[in-house]
Amino acid sequence: MLRTIIIIIFVYLCLRVIKDLFLRSVFRSNRFTYRPAETDRAVYTGEMVQDPVCQVYISEHDALTATVSGQIYFFCSRECMEKFREGKG
Repeated sequence: MLRTIIIIIFVYLCLRVIKDLFLRSVFRSNRFTYRPAETDRAVYTGEMVQDPVCQVYISEHDALTATVSGQIYFFCSRECMEKFREGKG
């Protein structure tokens, strides 16, 4: 009985790892991002940031970034980044 439970837990963990690896590769291949060199320090922190245009929260890792007057802004999409630039310009 204990052996069966251990095998079930092991299979479950293996499937989770495979699923996570697959999803990461899919998301990385379909993404396009623009990150200036000075923001590389924050790319993998996993913190949530807010888009200044549509107020959506997004992972810093997945966000598009732009530097305006020395200030770094994070965006959920190219459309929001362009709206922000039009408003600031």
